[in-house]
Amino acid sequence: MALQPAGRPVTTSGRCTVRRYTRPSLVVAAATAILGLLVACNPAAPGQGKEFKGGSVRLAQPLVNLSYLSIDTARANKTFADNDVKVKWALASGGDSSILAALSAGDVQFAAVGTEAALAAVDKGQEYKLVYCVNSSLSQELVVSKRWLKKAGVSPDDPVEKRLAALKGATIGVSALGGLQDQLAQYYLDKGGVSESDARIAKIGPPPALEAALEKGQIDAFVLSPPEGLKMADSGIGEVLLRNDEIPELKQVCGLSLVVTEDFAQQNGDLIKKVTASLADASADIDDDPTGSADSVREAYYPKVTKPLMRQSVDQLAPAVRGRGRMNEPMMSAAVRFVEKTGGHGLSIDAASGKGEWWTNEFLPKAG
Repeated sequence: MALQPAGRPVTTSGRCTVRRYTRPSLVVAAATAILGLLVACNPAAPGQGKEFKGGSVRLAQPLVNLSYLSIDTARANKTFADNDVKVKWALASGGDSSILAALSAGDVQFAAVGTEAALAAVDKGQEYKLVYCVNSSLSQELVVSKRWLKKAGVSPDDPVEKRLAALKGATIGVSALGGLQDQLAQYYLDKGGVSESDARIAKIGPPPALEAALEKGQIDAFVLSPPEGLKMADSGIGEVLLRNDEIPELKQVCGLSLVVTEDFAQQNGDLIKKVTASLADASADIDDDPTGSADSVREAYYPKVTKPLMRQSVDQLAPAVRGRGRMNEPMMSAAVRFVEKTGGHGLSIDAASGKGEWWTNEFLPKAG
C-alpha cells in the first residue's frame, strides 16, 4: 500500500524539517484502538482526585516491546499480585498522547509512556507526576534493511556522523507520529544534517508491521528496542545501524516513565507504592536471573522470538532497569534537553526545581 501524506502539519525541529507520512487504514485502526481502550475501561472509574477503592487499576502503554521489560516481567512473574495490587494492562496503539489523554480523563490510572511526551505535556501545564523510570536509557536502535545499507554505502562501523548523514533519501517507519520513535528519527536526521526534502518519517504501525514493511522495502529503517534489530539480523533482512549509547548526549536520558496525575498521587500514595514495588521486584528478578526472566517473558508475550534472541535482548536491556525506577537530576535534565532539541524550543521546566513537583522518588521502595 502506498504511503500518503499524514493529515497533520509538517513539524519543524531546529534546522531539519521532515515530511511525515502515514497509511490511511492504519489511522482508522489507531483511532479504533484508542476508542477500544476507553470503552473497555470501567465507566465507573473514579475521578483522579479521589481515593481509588476496589477493582483493578489500569496501566496503559503504546506498544508491545521489550523497552517495557520491567512491566512485561512484572506481569509474567506476577509481582503485582505479590504486592497485593490488581493491575489491568491495556495497549493503546494511538501513541503516548492518546494514553496521556486517557490518564487525564481518569480512564487509566498509570501511563507508561515516553518521558519526552510526559515532559512536553507538563511544560504545557498538565499536572502529571513521573513516579518511576521504566527504562533508564533510550534503548531504541536504528535498524536498516540490508538492501538500503548496500545502496547507501555505509557500515555500522563508520563514524556516527557518516551513518546519520547517509539517511538522506531514506524512509523511516514509526509506530505513531509524535511518539518517542518519531522524535528519535527526527533527532537522527537533524544530527545528520538531512534537509527537509530528503527524508520521510512514515507511520506504519506496531513492531510486526514495521518488520514486514522493512522486509518488503516499503521503508528503509525503523527505530525500536531489542529484539527487533536482532530478529532482522538473524533473518538476513536488516542490521542495527546505530545504538543510542553511541551518542553521548543520549546516554543518560530516562527513556520511559510511569506517569500519574497529581491529584491521583495525592490521594493514592500507598497504591502507587504497591505498583512501583511490583516493578522494582520485577527488575530485581531480571538482575538476579536474566535467563529465567527472559524465558518467562518470552513464553508469556513473545513466543515467536527464539530463546537465544530473547535472552540476548534481555541481557542487553537489563542495565536499563537495574536502577529499579529511581530518577536523579542529571537523568531528568538530559530528558529535558532531549525534548528541547527535538521540539526546537526551550522548556519552561527544569529538573532541579521539578524534583518533588513533576518527578519524584517518594513512591519507590527504599534503596539498599
